[in-house]
Amino acid sequence: MRYLSEEAKAVELKTWEATKADYLANPPTKFHGGHGYPDPEIFAWCDTLNAIEGVCTLQSCAGHRCTKESHCAWCSENFDEDEIDHVWNGQLWLWLDEIASLMFHKHAFELAAHPLIEKVSVHYHIDEKEIVDIVFKGTDQLDESMMVIMQFFSGIKVSSCK
Repeated sequence: MRYLSEEAKAVELKTWEATKADYLANPPTKFHGGHGYPDPEIFAWCDTLNAIEGVCTLQSCAGHRCTKESHCAWCSENFDEDEIDHVWNGQLWLWLDEIASLMFHKHAFELAAHPLIEKVSVHYHIDEKEIVDIVFKGTDQLDESMMVIMQFFSGIKVSSCK
């Protein structure tokens, strides 16, 4: 199914609630950026995005700062331990209903032009979903970046009604 339906969104949101509960009950103990764990820093933002009609978060990352105490394998391979200070961007995968998708495509360059947004792309996934992929300045600029994304998706849904 290319576009999000109300039924599919209900299933995704039920899975999301279970994923958040599992994370809170069993938080990871090592560096977990990019390893399939949700970031609690982005939970509320995902919930707010998911509250927008026609929008559903499939994957999310708040971004991560690597330090010598806690870092990813890439940093281990590319830096001496004393030099590690690397920031991974935040990332969202969103599944949109047909109207939100059409409006997204119409206005995507506006989002992509914002200085807090690194990259906007669309994946046509093997399971036939059209997935919007947004890479943004996370970590230290998470709230500012997510506000831009929230305003964008709130705005395109409003403009689709005009």
